[in-house]
Amino acid sequence: MDTNVFCLNMATLKNATEIASGDPVFCRECNAAFNMFSRIEEQKKDEGEPCQLWTCEFCNTKNDVMIEPEEIPKSKEVNYIMEAAAQVMDKKLAGARENTIVFAIDISGSMCVTKQIVGKHSIKGDRTKALMELMKFSDGSDQRIQGEANVTYISRMQCVQAAIDSQISDMAKNAPDRRLGIVTFNHEVTIIGDGSKDPQTVAGDKLFNYDYLIENGATKGS
Repeated sequence: MDTNVFCLNMATLKNATEIASGDPVFCRECNAAFNMFSRIEEQKKDEGEPCQLWTCEFCNTKNDVMIEPEEIPKSKEVNYIMEAAAQVMDKKLAGARENTIVFAIDISGSMCVTKQIVGKHSIKGDRTKALMELMKFSDGSDQRIQGEANVTYISRMQCVQAAIDSQISDMAKNAPDRRLGIVTFNHEVTIIGDGSKDPQTVAGDKLFNYDYLIENGATKGS
């Protein structure tokens, strides 16, 4: 049995090479590629129409081809552009539109825990302005523990809200057709979805019933 061994120098990938558009031509028997050393024989069909014949250099299979002179490789290395950059971007955008993003949000009591951050910050979920109305019942002073004049307490929930708000803003700009949904959970799960339907709550033993969850997701989610 004959064995063919090829040594490929992958370093050539970084070098400037011939760029070709369209599809490369392969042998129908061994899949060898038509290259600069390949030869085309101009022939005529029985009807007298001209045709081209390429005899593969590796397996001697005769292939009917149709290659224009400008399509013949002129160097040993050719990079074929299978898709234009615009086509690749269109596919990426189409994929982004087909994706569905579901935000699963923990709304349990632990999400109210705050952390001290140096500086004055106002992020999503900040209720400082809403609480200012209560100041009319006080002397108007800002009561703080000593050393906390320039700090802000931010809860875990505020961090989650700010992160989701940022992602939604980014998707509205770059993937406006992408579908979004929300699921919240604590001791029970509330499926809000995209807001087009009434929220559904799953609680108790149903949370551990696999068959119910699968069936419910298939029927309610459609």
